[in-house]
Amino acid sequence: MNRRNALASVGIALVLAAIATWSLLGTRETDVYAAALADFANSEAVYLSQPSTCEQDRSPDGIPDPLFQRFVEANRPEAGSISLKSLRFRHLVADATQVEHSATAGVPISVLLQGNLPVYLSRVGFNDEESEALFCVTALGDFFVHMKQTEGHWKLANIVITAVP
Repeated sequence: MNRRNALASVGIALVLAAIATWSLLGTRETDVYAAALADFANSEAVYLSQPSTCEQDRSPDGIPDPLFQRFVEANRPEAGSISLKSLRFRHLVADATQVEHSATAGVPISVLLQGNLPVYLSRVGFNDEESEALFCVTALGDFFVHMKQTEGHWKLANIVITAVP
């Protein structure tokens, strides 16, 4: 193998590594959602991403304060929603921004979501080691979902209900 081919091979390997790293970084939130929602596949819910802190300004009981602070940072209003397309295999998902624009234009949300229950998922906050994750769910009330990564898999650690209708 000549020097030019060797350099081209190294360049291709670096590009592929960068793409793989970018893909992994882009899916860490949806990996957490997928693990948390695994038991709810094919339910009568439509999942939407929307920054939210479930109107909490302090860490709920059972949630480490540093993790809660990272969660609050991840859910700044300017953070925006994320794509939930990778969850489509097992769950109904919708783009929260498109639903909001259509609702503002006068289309009833029940029509947009085809009568399914809207379930809003906040952005995920991770601890420094990225071994714990926290997000808020708003549906028929508000609750926090605390996940821990064990042996490479996300597992439910705690659910904290903060508001019941």
